[in-house]
Amino acid sequence: MLAVIMMPLVVSCGSDDDKTSSDSSALIGTWVCLEADFIFQITGTKFIQYEIGVLSTGYYLYNNPFTTSYKVQGNKMTIEDGSSVTFSINGDELTFYIGNGPLTARKFDGSPQDFIEYMNELIKK
Repeated sequence: MLAVIMMPLVVSCGSDDDKTSSDSSALIGTWVCLEADFIFQITGTKFIQYEIGVLSTGYYLYNNPFTTSYKVQGNKMTIEDGSSVTFSINGDELTFYIGNGPLTARKFDGSPQDFIEYMNELIKK
């Protein structure tokens, strides 16, 4: 379910010329988008989308994240099924330009599970 990237996100907004260009090395890392309850983990070859769940006891990652290979050309990411999305990177912010508006994620220094543990520690305080 590249639910965020592959369903509504596959439709780019505007022209590709008005977005910042980037290469795949700038995408590599863990990106957190709390507005959509997703964590994206991007390696040199794979895009993995985790959904964040919330219980009264804290945060968790849903089982079975969406995983796909991808390629980047300019400022467009295309996954293995041919779906694509335009993106830009500005410092520690990654923005996907989708049909219903931009979706911004912030870079996190750690794994998706590290982020969940970090958030659970915050709510304990």
